[in-house]
Amino acid sequence: AVNAGTLLLPIWQQGRQALGLSVPLALLGFMALAGPQAIATSSRIALPALPAATLAFSSPLLVALYTAITAGGVNPGYYVPQEAVEAVSWLGAHAGSTDVVLASERFGNLVPAGCACRVVIGQQFQSFDLATRRREVLGFYAAPSHAIARSRLRAIMAREHITFYVISPLEREMGRAPLGAMPGFALRYHTRETGIYGRIRPHG
Repeated sequence: AVNAGTLLLPIWQQGRQALGLSVPLALLGFMALAGPQAIATSSRIALPALPAATLAFSSPLLVALYTAITAGGVNPGYYVPQEAVEAVSWLGAHAGSTDVVLASERFGNLVPAGCACRVVIGQQFQSFDLATRRREVLGFYAAPSHAIARSRLRAIMAREHITFYVISPLEREMGRAPLGAMPGFALRYHTRETGIYGRIRPHG
């Protein structure tokens, strides 16, 4: 029951830690089912009550804790809007290993889970000179005008050869400029609050 709850409840990265704590429960179950028995007394070897209770209750308590964190939105760095998750799934189905995605760092952290493409900023091992990348990405999404956003995008593209850029609720938190479609890009994916713009490839 604990393992099912860990897998199905709306927990994100911390769920992996809860899954790890399900291992002691499996060991306790093994000891209960396969522990040595004394033939005469039918007694079993058992853990003392306090360690057994600690192991048995640690996993469900952790699941309850992280579920409460998820429901309360206490840690937005881990829990992201469903639209962002769906956009990552779309990228996984439409982008390849040669594509480069420009998005916020939080969105970029999700992309490798569903796409073989590269991100401008996200997973730190993919983000060289992280401080500079952060300034560039923030400069684009927080640009005060469409014209300035175009200029900043060209500067990033000169190095990164971007093929997709994302505007989701995570990017809207960084600024309110009406970015829309930049020159050379067209809207490829759209939901209520999320758009993914892909580079227009020349024919032939």
